[in-house]
Amino acid sequence: MNKQLHTRTEIKEILDKLDKAQDDYLFGDDDADSSQALITMIRCAHSGIPEAMRIFGFFLQVCFDRPSASRLSNYYIHRAAEGGDTEATMELIEQYWWKERGTAMQWIKRARCAGMYKALHDMAMGLDEDDRELALHIFSGIPHRGAMHSLLYAEMLADTNPETACRLARQALRKTPQDKQFSTILALCNNITPTLAAEGRAMLVRLAGKGHTLAQHKLGHCYYHGTNNFDKDLRCAFRWWKRAADNGHAPSMFELSLMYEHGEGIRRNRVKAFQYIKTAAENDYRKAITNLGYCYYWGIGTERNFTEAVACFRRAIELGDITTAAYNLGERYYMGQGVEKDIQKSLYFHRMAARRNYPDSICRIAYMSIHGEGVKVNVAKGVHYLHRAAKLGSAMALCELGKCYEYGTGVPQNLQKAMELYTRSAEQGYRYTKRESSRLKRKMDKLHRQS
Repeated sequence: MNKQLHTRTEIKEILDKLDKAQDDYLFGDDDADSSQALITMIRCAHSGIPEAMRIFGFFLQVCFDRPSASRLSNYYIHRAAEGGDTEATMELIEQYWWKERGTAMQWIKRARCAGMYKALHDMAMGLDEDDRELALHIFSGIPHRGAMHSLLYAEMLADTNPETACRLARQALRKTPQDKQFSTILALCNNITPTLAAEGRAMLVRLAGKGHTLAQHKLGHCYYHGTNNFDKDLRCAFRWWKRAADNGHAPSMFELSLMYEHGEGIRRNRVKAFQYIKTAAENDYRKAITNLGYCYYWGIGTERNFTEAVACFRRAIELGDITTAAYNLGERYYMGQGVEKDIQKSLYFHRMAARRNYPDSICRIAYMSIHGEGVKVNVAKGVHYLHRAAKLGSAMALCELGKCYEYGTGVPQNLQKAMELYTRSAEQGYRYTKRESSRLKRKMDKLHRQS
């Protein structure tokens, strides 16, 4: 492995090359592209840059289901962790915890010595109930990082040291009455002792009544979902979100727009839904900008305007929505709606979303591969993408995969399998599947009569 030092520019160039090679491997036109991309990734990993080794290690872990690939993946992840890569270190801690406890503790110690406190904290917060012992080990050895840290640590101590747990929880509750995760804080308090949760709820109501915007928004969520011992009450949810929205709170405006659109807790009014979503979008609330694009595209509360829809999706991508907005912009380029039809630009935005496992974009790339739109025809790769998108929950992919089995495209013809896939797609609400399944049923009935 190359031990030479690299400048920041060189590191960026190598990581960009690795990033492109991953795209080429996953979405290249033919097997030659994939082979060359894999060679490029190996060379980047052998640069000795920890981040490059970790990325390649994770890539092997996800894309290859062979023991040899698993061993090679572990090798690169170990080398990355030894080089000080934080994500690789967290991966090894979780891997070793269940099979070699002593090795896991050594990596935790190394992470603490390297000052990886935030990563350890975030990892502990994301662990499941079964991993509580690991979370307790992590929390006990790093400085406290705010209310959520204290409360999670307190919850873990509730059984063995209830007095300390209550003290930590009460301190956290009083110091962070407007924490963004206040609802989660209330739930944690309830796990420690219901008395603390009651104090928290009273505090939330009191703050909301005094005009604290975030408290009003959280209270709206509690009433809407019926969480933290608040009874589900859509009218109360609407009222608190309305008060927060009147104070200029964009997320509350977004929630109100959905309530007006679907008629929840208030009479359905798509014009008002559009007004609220537009105001939230003007405050650069990303989710609202993407939804505003939907409104313009489908004509919800306003006239259909493909050009404005495209502008919204572009803006959402700029603000970081590289899944839903990227998919929608890719579709607009594919269909030529609001922009000139451009298959290559469509492919670019769909690949952007597909890299983040957005299933419908993977499905669109599969369709392009099967039919040779923007890429060389590669039916086998297209079917592979459809299977991947279907596993991720795409009803559209299930429908397209059904067509492949119905006509024997890239797979052996199997009408029963096709009908099963159409049925699953319809159950997930894909509106075009009913037509396909009805047609196939007539076809199967005809074949049965002829036999």
